[in-house]
Amino acid sequence: MSKSASPVQDNFLAGLQSWVDSAPHELGRTEAMRRIIEAKDTNSEELSLQSLRLSSIPAQIMDLTALTDLDLSYNRLTTLPAWIGNLTALTRLNLKLNPLTTLPADIGNLTALTSLNLELNELTTLPAEIGNLTALTHLNLDYVRLTTLPAWIGNLTALQVLILSNNRLTALPEEIGNLTALTDLVLSHNRLITVPERIGNLTALTDLNLINNQLTILPAGIGNLTDLQVLLISDNLLTALPAGIENLTYLTDLDFSDNQLTTFPDSLLNPPISGSYRTISIYNNLIPPDEEARLIQIAEETGVELDNIK
Repeated sequence: MSKSASPVQDNFLAGLQSWVDSAPHELGRTEAMRRIIEAKDTNSEELSLQSLRLSSIPAQIMDLTALTDLDLSYNRLTTLPAWIGNLTALTRLNLKLNPLTTLPADIGNLTALTSLNLELNELTTLPAEIGNLTALTHLNLDYVRLTTLPAWIGNLTALQVLILSNNRLTALPEEIGNLTALTDLVLSHNRLITVPERIGNLTALTDLNLINNQLTILPAGIGNLTDLQVLLISDNLLTALPAGIENLTYLTDLDFSDNQLTTFPDSLLNPPISGSYRTISIYNNLIPPDEEARLIQIAEETGVELDNIK
């Protein structure tokens, strides 16, 4: 700030100083104040307050009118102020690794957001207003203790990457089938018993991760995902694979280890039509010795890498 600061600038600085003084034990506040002042002086589009152990953030952030990227990760925030919804130019908001238990409904005003990272929080539920963030392309909900995924997820039709790993989900809403722009869907380490048939609508998917759930069957619609390159379904309870899985001719990385399969489709033991290398793991299933020998022979002939079956 210049020495001849205006009243508005004086109020900005005084407000920041008051926020710093209100918690003198939080040493990161002084550094946060410095970064906020610098961002205002340079009209910066980015502000990182990462890893400053902050328990709150100052309202003076609203004065950063050029701000599009706000990083509040690795702090001690338990709540966000309602005024966060005034930052309507934001396109990226990173809240990773805070002990947030709730989010304000006002977050739904951030309709320019394309990336929202809520990884490693303690939310358990999400406000319905997140369904208003229809410009989102990346949404990270890893380790947020969700037990259900709301139907409004289907409103986020621009999503390309959706990460839902390490939660407590037992089912997915049918509306997930609306997310036809998805290329990466991560559902590992949940408690899923089934996957909705409408997952077959997600024809842009290239990576699907269902590791460590409780799936006994896969929907026939999975055969519609013909752009899939990576399919990871280890540590489930599958006894058979749907016939349509043979349509997934671009697969390069398949992991069906630690299931209860007794056989495996011969067609998947061919190289992908893209010409890339194909790696398959079917380790620790229930495949009989004679079937195991037959599959190994086919893989040797086709050049596909087949992990040890037992």
